[in-house]
Amino acid sequence: MYIVLVGNSYGGMVITGVADRVPEKVASLVYLDAFVPENGQSCFSLLPPEANLATVPGEDWLAAPIPSASFGFKRPEVIALWEGKSAPHPLGTLTQPLQLTGGIGRIRQKTYILGTDPARFTQFYDKVKNDPAWTVHTLPCATFMQLEMPYELTAILLKAIP
Repeated sequence: MYIVLVGNSYGGMVITGVADRVPEKVASLVYLDAFVPENGQSCFSLLPPEANLATVPGEDWLAAPIPSASFGFKRPEVIALWEGKSAPHPLGTLTQPLQLTGGIGRIRQKTYILGTDPARFTQFYDKVKNDPAWTVHTLPCATFMQLEMPYELTAILLKAIP
């Protein structure tokens, strides 16, 4: 049995690490407006200089949730869902470098989907868009396309199944 790993935003860090450890079980990787790290990089090292990660007052080991306004959400129901579900994130997961062993190179099918309104992960899309090992797509929405364009995203995800 083979699996398709899908990572959104920070989830790109996670699926990269998992795929590197068990490439024989992974058929495909899909990055939804996500980080695409290389060996030795952390999420924090990939953030733009203007990113201000705040910690939770009195809990300096937790990064405060990112406000919905910084994502560019437009639909009220998406904003409400984000505000209701967002929570602090352990800071160590953002600062710990990812140690890759080369296993990820064995994954044959990789897809990157960039949300273009606003485009927040252009650096990763630009890095893979001309690589024949990658399939790339864009959707005119914010980072959480599964909330804003679920039908269009589903059509792309179905193509990632070998």
